[in-house]
Amino acid sequence: MNLRTILWLYRQLLRCLPSEFRIQYGSEMETAFSVTLERSRRKAYVIGRATLDVFATAAELRWAARRSNRQKRPRARRWEGFFLDAPMALRRLRKSPGFTTASVLTLALGIATTCTVFAVVDSVLLRPLQYGHPESLVAVFLNEVTRDNPRAPTSPRNFHVWREESTTLELMTAATPWAPILKGRERPEQLHGLKASANLFELLEVPASLGRSFGSGDSQVVVLGYELWQRQFGADPDIVGSTLTLDGEPYTVTGIMPEGFKFPPFWAVEAEMWTPLIFTEGDAQQNARFLRVFARLKPDTDLQQAQSEMTVIGERLVARFPEANTGTAVQTEALREPVVAGVRPALLILLGAVSLVMLIACVNVAGLVTVRVARYRQETALQAALGASRWRLAAPSLVEGLVLSTLAGALGLFGASFGLKLLRAFAPHDLPRVAELELGGASVLFTFLTCAIAALAVGLLPAFAAAGRDTSGALKASGRGSARNALVVFEVAMSVVLLTSAGLLARTYWHLQDIEPGFRRDGALTMTVVLDQNLRGDAGRQHLLLGELETAIVAVPGVSGAAFVNHLPIGRRPLGDHVLTRRSTGPKRSGAAARKPTRRNT
Repeated sequence: MNLRTILWLYRQLLRCLPSEFRIQYGSEMETAFSVTLERSRRKAYVIGRATLDVFATAAELRWAARRSNRQKRPRARRWEGFFLDAPMALRRLRKSPGFTTASVLTLALGIATTCTVFAVVDSVLLRPLQYGHPESLVAVFLNEVTRDNPRAPTSPRNFHVWREESTTLELMTAATPWAPILKGRERPEQLHGLKASANLFELLEVPASLGRSFGSGDSQVVVLGYELWQRQFGADPDIVGSTLTLDGEPYTVTGIMPEGFKFPPFWAVEAEMWTPLIFTEGDAQQNARFLRVFARLKPDTDLQQAQSEMTVIGERLVARFPEANTGTAVQTEALREPVVAGVRPALLILLGAVSLVMLIACVNVAGLVTVRVARYRQETALQAALGASRWRLAAPSLVEGLVLSTLAGALGLFGASFGLKLLRAFAPHDLPRVAELELGGASVLFTFLTCAIAALAVGLLPAFAAAGRDTSGALKASGRGSARNALVVFEVAMSVVLLTSAGLLARTYWHLQDIEPGFRRDGALTMTVVLDQNLRGDAGRQHLLLGELETAIVAVPGVSGAAFVNHLPIGRRPLGDHVLTRRSTGPKRSGAAARKPTRRNT
C-alpha cells in the first residue's frame, strides 16, 4: 500500500471527529501523520497508534460535549432550587418557636447523652495510656489457680527470678503501696504513695516536669505528683531539693511529675508520690506476696512470646520452690488490660443504651416534622402538580432537619462538656482514668457524625412522606398518611422497650442495694486510725493504744459498741488475707449506733 492511499484512508478516519474540531485541527493532524510515517521504519506501528489516537480523541470529545449539554445546567438548577427553598424552611421554623424549641432540646438531650458516654468510652477504652510507647508495657501477675485469682501479687523471690531469667522482657519493675505519715507541717497527715524499683521512670519513659526522677543509687528520696505538690505544698518550686519527714525519716524531694501523671493506672491508683524500693539479701528470699510487677516487651517481641517464656519460668519456680508456688502460674498481660477489663462490658452496654435513646429522639422529632409536613400537604401537592421534582418537594424537610440537628449538636456538645465535668467530680471509685476524661478529637468527630445521622433521620423520613404523597388525593382531601402511622407505631414500640428495660435495670439496682451482706449495716459508722511509724513494730503498745481508744469511743453517748478490723467488709481486698478483730466489752446503750474504727494493714 503506497503512501497516497494511506493518507486518503487517514483523512477518512478523521471524519470520526466532531466537525468543529476537524476543521480547526484536521490539516495539522494529517501533516504530522504524514511526516511521522515517512521518517519511521515501523509503519505498521505508526498507523495503528494514529488510528487509536483518533478514536480515543473522538470518544473523549463527544463524552465531554454530552456532559456539557445534559448535566451542567440541570444540576445548577437543582442546587439553585435547594437554596431557594431553604429560606422557606427557615421561615417555617421561625413561625413555630414551640416546635423548634422542643425539637432542638429533644435532639440535644440525645446528642449530649450519647457523646458524653462515647467520650468516656474513648478516654477509658480507646486512648492509649499516657506513658511512652504504652503498647509495649505489660503487667506480670502470679496466677493463683487454686484460688481463682489470676491477677495476684508475687513475692520478692519470684520477682528476682523473673527478672534474671526473662529474655523477652526488659526493665522489669516491682512496686508495693506506701502510706507514710508526713510530719513537720501544721499537723501530721497520711499520704499515699508507691515504693518501686529504681528503673520505674525509665520503664514508663516519663520525665519529671521539675527536677528529676530517681534512679539506681538513690535512696531516701521521693518524687511528688503534680496534684500533691499543688495541694500540700502550694506549688512551691523550692520544694525540690528540700527534705520531708516521712514516717519519722528524712526524704529528699528530687522532682515533680507532670500534671495528670498517674501510676499505677490500676490497683493503688491513689498513689501521689514515689520512692525507691530497696531489697536487702533477706528481703530477696521472702515468700510473702505483696509485689506488683511491670515490664516492657523487648523490640521484635510480642505478648504471646513473653507469655510462653514466663509460663516456662513459672513452672521451673514451682519445681524449685513447691512450698511457696504450688498451684500457681505466671500471667502476662498488656498493661491496659487490667485497667479496663472490669469496666469494658458495662461501658459498651451503656453506649448501646444511649444510642437507642438517641434513635428514639430522632424518631420523635421526625414524627413532629412529619406532622408539620402534613399541614402543608395541599401546598406540596400543588407544587407537584405544577411540575416540581421530588427533590424540590423534599428540600424544605431536609433543610429543617439540617437546621434542627445543627442547633442541637452545638447545644449537645456544650451539654457533653458539662456532663464530663460532673463525671470527673462524682465518678464511681471503680471507674479508671477519671482524670483523663475529656472531649477529644474523636469525641468531637463522633458528635459531628451523630448530628449528620440526626439530620438525615429527621429530614429524610418526612421528605419521603412529602415527596411520595398522592397529588390528587392531597388536593381533594386530608387523609392520614401511612408513613406517619408507621412512625407512631415504631415510636410507641421503642418507648415500651426502653421503659421496660429501664424498669428492669432500676429493679436490679434496687435488689443489689438490698442484698444482705451478712452483718447489720444500719447505724454502723467507720473511721480510719493511722498508727505512727514508731508503733507499727510494737504489738504491745499497739494493743494498749487501741484498747484505750476503744474504751473512749464506747463511752461516747449513743455508741453501743466498737471494734477494730484491718479492712472493712466488702471493701477492697488487701495484700494479705489476715483479719484482726477486737470485740468491745463496753456497756451497751439504747438507740446507739455501732462505730467501727479501722486500722490499716501494715
